[in-house]
Amino acid sequence: TLFADAPNAVRKLNEAEPLWSIPPGLFDTVRRSLADTENRRLMQRAQEFYRQHRADFARLNLQDATPFAQFHAAIAKSEKTVQQSTLVALAAGAATPFTDARDTGKEAIYRAQTFISSWVGDTKVREPHGGKSLIKSAHLQELRTKLQPGDLMLERRNWFLSNVFLPGYWPHAALYIGTAAERRAFFADAGVDTWVKQQGDPTGDFNTLLQKRYPDAFQNSATPQEHEHAPRILEAMSEGVSFTTLEHSADCDALAVLRPRLAKVEKAQAILRAFHYAGRPYDFNFDFSTDAELVCTELIYKAYEPANGFTGLKLTTVEMLGRQVTPANEFVKQFDAQAAVGREQFEMVTFLDGRERSRSAVVGSLADFRESWKRPKWHVLAQ
Repeated sequence: TLFADAPNAVRKLNEAEPLWSIPPGLFDTVRRSLADTENRRLMQRAQEFYRQHRADFARLNLQDATPFAQFHAAIAKSEKTVQQSTLVALAAGAATPFTDARDTGKEAIYRAQTFISSWVGDTKVREPHGGKSLIKSAHLQELRTKLQPGDLMLERRNWFLSNVFLPGYWPHAALYIGTAAERRAFFADAGVDTWVKQQGDPTGDFNTLLQKRYPDAFQNSATPQEHEHAPRILEAMSEGVSFTTLEHSADCDALAVLRPRLAKVEKAQAILRAFHYAGRPYDFNFDFSTDAELVCTELIYKAYEPANGFTGLKLTTVEMLGRQVTPANEFVKQFDAQAAVGREQFEMVTFLDGRERSRSAVVGSLADFRESWKRPKWHVLAQ
């Protein structure tokens, strides 16, 4: 009854939560269960039976003595709730066929969206310079020495059809988590140690906490991938929220690394949050109000979202197609605006600016990076 007229809340309550084995559509299941004629008949019979035996409870001193008073109070509250929910539940039951038909239609549209979006994301308009990226292996070797767990990576791949549909110059964002060894060295910090122990892990070791909390995700993050490269990145792609290698993720034409101006313990908390979402599908609906599926920037947004004493990052959202989202280009736009007044939440670690004519990438300046969000989608044509 509380959320009957709050569609956003209902959508949230209908989300699956694999960590706690909560299936999708649980709110609708409960609502339909309340509307079921047989279920309501059984509840009425139970209430009648209870009322008929109230005298017996009192006679046997099972009425007011502890803990029986709580038992009777709970039954009274339940009966009141059932009465209040009658109209809502019956309305839900009557609407069930229409809801099912609507949801079936939405599912078909979503499947079409998924197929088209995946195809667009994997399709190039052309294959210049032999199909090789402008960022080379030498760039990656140097980049590896600069990256730290918790860094944000912004990436662009020229000539992909998806660039037409995504707003701005920067279409993709990823979270650098590092290897287990890199995390162990980076998070050897008194603040992190104390926080890990507060989470219930007496070792104080961040990797141990990750492994205990999310064993499957931790195993995936430690499993070598193509050419035995170690996964170092967590990102949401069309395949879902996946652990990938630096060699795979940074195989692009322009790349920037932003480092949150936060304590190490805050970055540890962000990575722990990000592991929570590992394995979830990609959100082709681009809906930030749900967590069951995520887009690339949503993973960053929710990993660093301020809450419960967690300072985090205050990242702006914009409205697109009636929904509040944060495009990757918006990260750079916000950085530029904050840098203009000396209030940056990030520091720029590096900017590898791809140049089509020279078929390589050059190290760009801070000023160039701040201006990059203003570039047109087909900036490569002007290079």
